[in-house]
This record gives sequence, C-alpha cells and structure tokens, in this order.
Amino acid sequence: ARRISNRQNQRSFGTALTNPLLRDELAEFYRRQGDYDAALRTWRDALTLPSPDFIALKEAFWGRVIQPTAQPAARSKAQGSLAPLVEFIHSLPPDRTWDAEAFARLPQSDRFARERAEVFWLQLLDLLRKGGEKDAAELLRGNRFRGRSWRPELELALGRILHFRVHGSLAATDVASTVVSTNGHPFFQELERLAIEERGRGKATPVSADFRKFLKGGNAFAAAFLAAGWREAALGLAAPKAAEPVPGWFHYGFAQSLRFNRGTRPALDYLSDQSPTDEVIGLRGELLLADGRFPEASAALQSVATHDSDAGFRSAWLLAQRCIESNDLAGARRVIEGQRRLASSITGRELLARLVLSSGDAAGAERMYQAIANESVEAGAVLARRAFERKDWATARRHTEALMRRMPDELQLRENLFAIDQAEKANANR
Repeated sequence: ARRISNRQNQRSFGTALTNPLLRDELAEFYRRQGDYDAALRTWRDALTLPSPDFIALKEAFWGRVIQPTAQPAARSKAQGSLAPLVEFIHSLPPDRTWDAEAFARLPQSDRFARERAEVFWLQLLDLLRKGGEKDAAELLRGNRFRGRSWRPELELALGRILHFRVHGSLAATDVASTVVSTNGHPFFQELERLAIEERGRGKATPVSADFRKFLKGGNAFAAAFLAAGWREAALGLAAPKAAEPVPGWFHYGFAQSLRFNRGTRPALDYLSDQSPTDEVIGLRGELLLADGRFPEASAALQSVATHDSDAGFRSAWLLAQRCIESNDLAGARRVIEGQRRLASSITGRELLARLVLSSGDAAGAERMYQAIANESVEAGAVLARRAFERKDWATARRHTEALMRRMPDELQLRENLFAIDQAEKANANR
C-alpha cells in the first residue's frame, strides 16, 4: 500500500546497491530497526559481489544468531585480514558457538577479541549454553563494546537475569543500566520495571512464583534472545522440555522461531506438547494457515476468534484476512463484527474499509479511510495512492508528508514523495 512507483524505486536503488559499501549501509539500517532478516539478506546479497572482509564477517555472525544459510557449501572463501575469523565461525558445528583452543590458534586472535563484538557475543552465547553463568556475568561486566552495543536492552536483561539467579535481585549495582524503550518487548520492560521498583524500595521486589521459576529455569536466557529477535541464538539456548512455567509470548516466539528456522512441522510439534491456551491454539491456526492447510487453520482460529484476548484478536484478524483473500466478504465482516476488540480498533476499521474497497465501492472506502487517516498508516498510504492516481498532487503530497512525520526513517516514503514531484512536473510540461 505504501508504494506509488515501484519501478521508480527499483531505478533509484538498483545502481547504488551494486556498491557493496552501500549495501552494508542499508543492512546496518535494517539491523538498527530490528529487521534482522532484511539485514542478513542484504549482507548475503553483497557477498555475490567483490566485498570487503567485514561484510563476510557480519554475514557469518548474524547467520549464527538469526538464521543459518541453507546452502553453506555455496559460500565463497573470505579474503582479507578478517578471513581467519570468518572461517573460524563457519567451521563451528551447528550446536556450538565457540572453540577457545581453535580461536587461540588464529593469527591476530588477540586483536579480534579486542576489536570485534562478534567475538564477545559468540563467547557469551557459549558460556550461557554451557552453564558458565559466573564467567558470563564477568564477561558482561567487562564488555568493551557496551558503548556501541548492538542491543543494549539485551545486555541489560542478561545481566539482570544472571544477577537474579544468584542473588534473587534484579537491581544489580554492577549491571550497566540503559533506557528500555516503552515500545520494546514486554519482557525487557517487565525486568526494568521490577528493577526500578526494587531500587525505590531498597530491597528485593516480590515477583510472582511463576515468574521467579521462569527466571531461574532453563529458558530464561533463551527468552531474552527471543525478545531481542535473535532467533537462532534463542533456539540454541532453549530447553523446550523444561518443567517450569513460561509466559504465553515465549510459546509464540519460540514456535515462530522454529517455523522460520526449522520449518512448520517442528513448530507444530512443539505446540502440540503445550497446554491448549488461547495463545497456543491461535498460533497453531496461524502456522496451519501459513502452511496452506486452510480447513484445519480455520477450525483452530474460529475456536478462539471471539474470545476477549490478544489471541482472539489476532485469530479474528487472520481469519478476516483469509476471507478477504478468498473473496468471502460477508464472512470477513461476520468475523470482524464477532470480535469486539477487533471491531472497535483501528485495525478492524482498516479491514472494514478494505472490505468496502474490495466490493467495488471505492468512494465509500475512501470515506472510511478518511475517518481514520490521522491514526492509520494504511489509510494514509491508500489515500495518498488514490490521490496520486487521480493526479491530485497536493493531496497525495499531504498524506505522504504526514506518513513521513510518523515514520521518518521509511525510505519508501521519500521515494513516493519524489515520484509525486516528478509526476507533477511532467504533467505541467505537457
């Protein structure tokens, strides 16, 4: 919906991204936004061209913690001073992230340890995986890369968990604090809320018995990496058969990580071992839907779609989307109106507008989008596109500029604004 001129976008980016350094800049932008899959794809694309060795190192590391490549044999040998470190990472078996003896034999291993954050994270993951929690806490405290951390809230959470497992306290004085975004993962927010409350009380804040067991159990570190979006790292640390309780979001994140990194079947197998909560049933339906098993998916989603819960909301949203895709507009409306949360939300109103647009009532849909334009990105994008199509450049520009104020880092919007300017000039010159 955001695109006005896809061809224009391809022209502007196509030539620039033959430069591997510009590809690296784009990948780093994606990484900072938390879109690790896009970053990893961009680094892997850069390796199809002659590229600096640091790009090969980034691909090797992020492949380890996000998603390994499906074709390791097709990888070309790295060149440059970082090549030994790249090959070291590639040589590690899938179930290991470190080999101290092999690393010590590398030329310039001391320099790599001083200068490359990849080494820090791989060592830390290895210690957490092996149960070396005392050494992991010491490594975190002495982290020389903290000032330019790739994920400061992850480091903070790991420090708090390690301290809690020994001392029963989340407000560790030797854990470097950082600002946890209010838009961040609820797990990070909850850890920080409890730590702040504890500092204010001057003594440990009571936590629920289930949360205590969770933080002291086999999945606490995996949870932190799941919350950060580091899927493969989380899968390597998790203990899915552990007996301690886990929050619903953990099941969701772990199953989705299995789906993306191992396939749908392992994810469904994992869910079949869990208690049939709304979250588990809804996610099972979501995975079946993604696997093209529509009758089974619909049955699972419908069983929770009317429930007053987050899982009910998402299940109804997925069902409505499926109905729209299959042109069952009446069914989509029934689903939306049957889910109170969805029907009263901006998301639900977007879906209803989409229904009206799919029915052929473009003017009616536009009125519905106009009513939510100040709150809905989809509405702004649709209104901008429709204005562009009817050559109403002022309206198209107004909606696009409003979207840019909400999403200043969205490069596509800049391209759209450029396309509006160019089309207006071309029309004026006719």
